[in-house]
Amino acid sequence: MEAQRPPDQDGPSDEKQQVVYVERGRNGFAVVALVCGLIGVALGLIPLFFFLAWTLGIVALVFGLLGRRRAKRDPHVGRKTMATWGAVLGVAALGLGVLGVAIINDAFEDVEQAVDELESSTNDGSRTEEKADEPEGKTVQLGEVLTFPRQWRMVIKDVDKSKTLTPIDDYGSAVKARGTFYILDLRVRNDTKESETFDDTLIDLVEDDGTVYAASGGKGSEQIANLANYLDERELQPKTWETGRLAFDVPRGVAITRARVSETLDIFTFDDTSYSNVEL
Repeated sequence: MEAQRPPDQDGPSDEKQQVVYVERGRNGFAVVALVCGLIGVALGLIPLFFFLAWTLGIVALVFGLLGRRRAKRDPHVGRKTMATWGAVLGVAALGLGVLGVAIINDAFEDVEQAVDELESSTNDGSRTEEKADEPEGKTVQLGEVLTFPRQWRMVIKDVDKSKTLTPIDDYGSAVKARGTFYILDLRVRNDTKESETFDDTLIDLVEDDGTVYAASGGKGSEQIANLANYLDERELQPKTWETGRLAFDVPRGVAITRARVSETLDIFTFDDTSYSNVEL
């Protein structure tokens, strides 16, 4: 009987093939950059959302650069192109944000100008209903002294023009004229025997048609806080010179020809007072 041979141990056998999956790294920076860049550009097209476009643009730019850096260090994470586009869109969003600021700033300036023009057309600033008579009394030139015996003396040293009155301290805010501020630089002296309070109604400005402009009109109530060395309500001691300023809000296009000056310091006798003039 023939013995059976054992199977050849060296013969072919079935082998199982094992597949190894390598997980690819993630590049979340690139995704965040692209999303923020797209949203930032979209919001940047609407000027009112410029601040959001700025913020998202910065985020997209930073994360885009980080995503590119990560992709260079580890090629397996990929998405380098996505990170690049995110950074580019971030720069675009920043640019649109800057453009939005400029557009809004111009819009506010246009609104302020329109309001100023409307105020100028509906309000005459320091203008009064009074019409001055033809010049009477004394008439002197700018820089010359007007003397009213036993009352007072005054001289208008200079006249400045300004669109605004700047605050005299850090707590105030600038006051914009409805037209143009005429600012008189004055020097006055009380020639009576008692102290007197200077009143801004002692001096008016007159245009060529006789229209009178008072210092207390227009923005006059705010002059104390916005006009350095404001003279109104200053206590004038006898025989003493004082310096100060008054401002008149005069509409645009008005030609001021003279200052009309009361010859008495007593404001309660204005109905009977006489006036002299300073040509400007």
